[in-house]
Amino acid sequence: MSFTDFLPAGAYRLRRAAVMTVGVLFMGFAVAALVLADLGTDPFTTACLAFAARMGWLLGSAELLINAVMFCLVLWQDPHRIGLGTLANMVLVGYTADFFGWVFRLYGITAPTGGAARFVFMVAALAVFVVAASLYMTADLGTAPYDAMSFVLAATLPHLPFRAVRMAWDAAWVVLTLVLGGSVGPVTIGIML
Repeated sequence: MSFTDFLPAGAYRLRRAAVMTVGVLFMGFAVAALVLADLGTDPFTTACLAFAARMGWLLGSAELLINAVMFCLVLWQDPHRIGLGTLANMVLVGYTADFFGWVFRLYGITAPTGGAARFVFMVAALAVFVVAASLYMTADLGTAPYDAMSFVLAATLPHLPFRAVRMAWDAAWVVLTLVLGGSVGPVTIGIML
């Protein structure tokens, strides 16, 4: 495998790279909005937020470090899952969320405080996250290290259905969040299940 394997070639692959980039950037925006709603994020981001808070780091730095460790494991066990999208996801989602969080604070943007309005805000942010993830996955330019690890684990546990392995993987990150002193919200539990 060479570095050129990560790069798209031709107009079709460039369009896919553009779609993937839009997806990753919108994922970062959605994560910032979910953090603002304070009702939880996906299990991986929730654990990274707890780790970042404990270390005094940006979310992007925590995600990059943890993703880099998983990237090495995936590269060793299942390298065909790695591509340009893998690198974009591991570098851009967290830092994009940090950027939009900064923009929200700069302009005094807050989540609604009322129950129903806050719920609608959370649903809208989650909808953006799901559409963004769909764009990222549809581009098919590599799997995020966190997601690729669930495939690596499933390959080592062939007697278990993938869904059970993925739920256990997500649950482990929820437990890690709690161990690190982070908070878990309904979005986190919903995504885990």
